Amino acid sequence: MTNRTARQYLALVTLGLLAVLCASCAGANASVVANEARYPISMSPVVRDKGGQLLERAHLQRVGRLSASSTKFAVGYSLVVPRTYDISEEVNAQVAAVGGEAVVNFSVRAGDGCGILNMFPFLNALPIWPGCVPVTVEGDIVKRAAPAPSGP
Repeated sequence: MTNRTARQYLALVTLGLLAVLCASCAGANASVVANEARYPISMSPVVRDKGGQLLERAHLQRVGRLSASSTKFAVGYSLVVPRTYDISEEVNAQVAAVGGEAVVNFSVRAGDGCGILNMFPFLNALPIWPGCVPVTVEGDIVKRAAPAPSGP
């Protein structure tokens, strides 16, 4: 190998490593599921009852607030550690505690990650370096509003 070819090869390898360091990160991701929830969950302000009828906002009474959070960790660019966040237990417990029938205005928020793990930018490129993401779910717990009294 000539001196010029070796320099070109070294430059190419260096650029490749820089690209990996800049483009990759440990990071993490999470899937939120509620497969065992006994109550309907809607990301909109309305929800369907068991019969499929749409219950508009005017027919619902807010009785509480659902709030749950978890931090999911990952290794190997999020391929190694399972990252599913099952909120079924939290939903079932919190809705039952306030006598609710459903959750509306449901939202999922992912945080910026765990700051201490991100303090080492060069280590983030390594697949063995862990990453994490805080996940927060929130929503309004509702039940059917009592029907308005009919006129005289």
